[in-house]
Amino acid sequence: MQHSGHDYNYMLVGATGQIGRYLLELLPQMGRTVVLIRRKSLQDARWDLPAGEFDIVLGGLSSSNLPTACHVINAAGFTKLVSHNIHKYIGSNVIGATNLAHHVAETGGILHQLSSVAVAEFRKDVLTEANTPMVVGKQLPYSLSKALMENAISAILPPEQLQILRLGDVVPPVSAFSADWRRDHWLPVLFSCGKPGLSHAPPDYHVWVSDVSELAKAVCLLLDSPMSMCHVLGKMYSFEQFKRNAMDVPAEENRDRLSKWMTHIITYGPEAHMVTDYSTMDELHLRGFEWTTLEDPYWIAFALRSREPRRQQ
Repeated sequence: MQHSGHDYNYMLVGATGQIGRYLLELLPQMGRTVVLIRRKSLQDARWDLPAGEFDIVLGGLSSSNLPTACHVINAAGFTKLVSHNIHKYIGSNVIGATNLAHHVAETGGILHQLSSVAVAEFRKDVLTEANTPMVVGKQLPYSLSKALMENAISAILPPEQLQILRLGDVVPPVSAFSADWRRDHWLPVLFSCGKPGLSHAPPDYHVWVSDVSELAKAVCLLLDSPMSMCHVLGKMYSFEQFKRNAMDVPAEENRDRLSKWMTHIITYGPEAHMVTDYSTMDELHLRGFEWTTLEDPYWIAFALRSREPRRQQ
């Protein structure tokens, strides 16, 4: 049920994250937008946010004075793939989302919760938009927290007030390498090891990847969709293609050890073929959207950037 009389058309949580920054460029063009951000002052918030036609409200997801909106987009959360800080995964990804779900339940509107294809980790069958995530004890903490989060908010909100968008991995466009480069993301880590670092996975192992600016556009197009579950994935890319475009450098013991460990984590799954996006793509096609393929020139530029010394990144 969508109530009238909301303060805003859109409320964005997580506006300083890699995806949130791109959503913030688009949402004010679609309607009146407010950003919820935890900072000490408005000055600090404005320093961390781009200039734009949106309001800022200071506070966290447990605040009592949250604004109301027709569409509440939660792009916040702890996204580090591997960390020993289990409490941060639960606090940021599960408790934060459930607090927001309760707010939407009380005030009306729709919660659009960004999730991840990682919830398909260790599934034995293909994950479609119709499937709920299984909680498996051997999942990585990141994947486990996303599965718990999906189940928790689905128990709070009815389908007409909830849209979960499971996302694939994202990379920045070449023009945004300087601003949006994530040195600790698994793809730059493996590319920084050159061809040897991309030799530990089966060459036909595929992952879902998209340009983050395109993914933000797809998310915005789906906000008015009746779908309660969307798979916003991008396109499939193989380790064979990654290795082909990586730099041809000698193997180094430390980098080789790092790349073996990172590859082991990534190939926990889900392999790209274990997740489908047919229903979502039908919806996006109706809106005139198609994913752009990241061709070899992009990955060559990506490889060069990955090998730059830290001080240049």
